[in-house]
Amino acid sequence: MQGDPARGGAEVITLGAVNANPSVQSVPGPKVGRTYVMSVVLPTGEVAMFGGAKTAVEFSDATAEFTTGACPPHRTLPLRRLLHLVPEI
Repeated sequence: MQGDPARGGAEVITLGAVNANPSVQSVPGPKVGRTYVMSVVLPTGEVAMFGGAKTAVEFSDATAEFTTGACPPHRTLPLRRLLHLVPEI
Protein backbone atom coordinates (compact mmCIF):
# COMPACT_ATOMS: atom_id res chain seq x y z
CA MET A 1 0.00 0.00 0.00
CA GLN A 2 1.23 3.50 -0.74
CA GLY A 3 3.34 4.84 2.14
CA ASP A 4 3.66 1.52 4.00
CA PRO A 5 7.09 0.59 5.36
CA ALA A 6 8.87 -2.28 3.62
CA ARG A 7 8.82 -5.67 5.35
CA GLY A 8 11.71 -8.11 5.65
CA GLY A 9 9.81 -11.32 4.92
CA ALA A 10 10.30 -13.64 1.98
CA GLU A 11 8.29 -16.38 0.30
CA VAL A 12 9.34 -19.21 -1.99
CA ILE A 13 6.80 -19.95 -4.72
CA THR A 14 7.07 -23.42 -6.23
CA LEU A 15 5.39 -23.98 -9.57
CA GLY A 16 4.25 -27.49 -10.42
CA ALA A 17 2.28 -29.07 -13.20
CA VAL A 18 0.19 -27.08 -15.68
CA ASN A 19 -3.09 -25.85 -14.12
CA ALA A 20 -1.94 -26.95 -10.64
CA ASN A 21 -1.94 -24.48 -7.78
CA PRO A 22 1.54 -23.24 -6.82
CA SER A 23 2.77 -23.80 -3.28
CA VAL A 24 3.94 -20.84 -1.19
CA GLN A 25 6.33 -21.23 1.74
CA SER A 26 7.45 -18.43 4.08
CA VAL A 27 11.22 -18.41 4.69
CA PRO A 28 13.61 -16.12 6.58
CA GLY A 29 14.07 -12.92 4.64
CA PRO A 30 16.72 -10.21 4.48
CA LYS A 31 17.79 -8.27 7.56
CA VAL A 32 16.43 -5.01 6.11
CA GLY A 33 13.04 -4.87 4.40
CA ARG A 34 12.76 -3.40 0.90
CA THR A 35 9.99 -2.70 -1.54
CA TYR A 36 10.33 -2.26 -5.33
CA VAL A 37 13.53 -4.32 -5.17
CA MET A 38 15.29 -5.99 -8.11
CA SER A 39 16.51 -9.49 -7.31
CA VAL A 40 18.55 -12.25 -8.93
CA VAL A 41 18.67 -15.90 -7.84
CA LEU A 42 22.31 -17.02 -7.89
CA PRO A 43 23.44 -20.60 -8.69
CA THR A 44 24.14 -21.13 -4.97
CA GLY A 45 20.48 -20.52 -4.12
CA GLU A 46 21.28 -17.16 -2.55
CA VAL A 47 19.15 -14.21 -3.66
CA ALA A 48 21.03 -10.97 -4.45
CA MET A 49 18.98 -7.79 -4.06
CA PHE A 50 19.64 -4.43 -5.69
CA GLY A 51 17.97 -1.08 -5.08
CA GLY A 52 14.49 -0.74 -3.69
CA ALA A 53 13.09 1.57 -1.04
CA LYS A 54 12.40 1.48 2.69
CA THR A 55 8.90 2.91 2.18
CA ALA A 56 6.42 2.16 -0.60
CA VAL A 57 6.13 5.56 -2.28
CA GLU A 58 5.85 5.42 -6.07
CA PHE A 59 8.07 7.66 -8.18
CA SER A 60 10.06 8.90 -5.18
CA ASP A 61 13.64 8.25 -4.16
CA ALA A 62 13.26 9.79 -0.69
CA THR A 63 13.77 6.40 1.01
CA ALA A 64 15.83 4.74 -1.74
CA GLU A 65 18.15 1.90 -0.72
CA PHE A 66 21.51 2.09 -2.49
CA THR A 67 23.26 -0.86 -0.86
CA THR A 68 23.10 -4.41 -2.15
CA GLY A 69 21.70 -7.14 0.03
CA ALA A 70 21.37 -10.90 0.07
CA CYS A 71 19.10 -13.59 1.45
CA PRO A 72 20.82 -16.78 2.55
CA PRO A 73 20.27 -19.95 0.52
CA HIS A 74 17.52 -22.19 1.83
CA ARG A 75 19.21 -25.59 1.87
CA THR A 76 16.03 -27.33 2.99
CA LEU A 77 14.41 -26.52 -0.34
CA PRO A 78 15.25 -28.38 -3.54
CA LEU A 79 17.37 -26.29 -5.91
CA ARG A 80 16.94 -27.16 -9.54
CA ARG A 81 19.88 -26.28 -11.76
CA LEU A 82 18.69 -24.20 -14.69
CA LEU A 83 22.01 -22.74 -15.77
CA HIS A 84 21.97 -24.67 -19.05
CA LEU A 85 18.65 -22.99 -19.92
CA VAL A 86 19.98 -19.43 -19.61
CA PRO A 87 21.18 -18.06 -22.95
CA GLU A 88 24.62 -16.48 -23.06
CA ILE A 89 24.83 -13.15 -24.86
